[in-house]
Amino acid sequence: MNKPYRPRRQSGVVLIIGLVFLMLMTIIGVTAIQSSTTQERMAGNASDRITVFQAAENALLDGEDAVIDGDCADLNALPTELPDPDDFDHSSWDGAEPVDSAFDSEYVLTRIPQIVRQGDESVGADATCESKFYYITAKAESDRAMAVVLRSTVEKLVID
Repeated sequence: MNKPYRPRRQSGVVLIIGLVFLMLMTIIGVTAIQSSTTQERMAGNASDRITVFQAAENALLDGEDAVIDGDCADLNALPTELPDPDDFDHSSWDGAEPVDSAFDSEYVLTRIPQIVRQGDESVGADATCESKFYYITAKAESDRAMAVVLRSTVEKLVID
């Protein structure tokens, strides 16, 4: 006759091993999510940095165009003191010209005084502009408080 089936006593080893594997898979999944989130933030910051740099470069080019196309009377009225690039509330950026861009960008023109040497008759004889050289300081800021400041020197050629 058939003996009745009697299950053996189980110790639960498979359950413990399964829970350990489940815990390991959870840790690996959380780590992968954190890593991808960090990489996404890094890529976003790099993209913002490039875009802010391009906005500052665009403001710098607009400033250079303003010098090249500018009237000497307007250029003679420019200040000779450079704005503070670390001044984030722009209190030293008198006369800043805003530039149309996705970020807050502007430029400031500054006149470099001409040095007159004794006996140099060519200085002042050629132009109505007091200076020939101008600084352009351009600044762009993003919404995330990322800022880029660029500075350039431009020579104004006056042809009679």
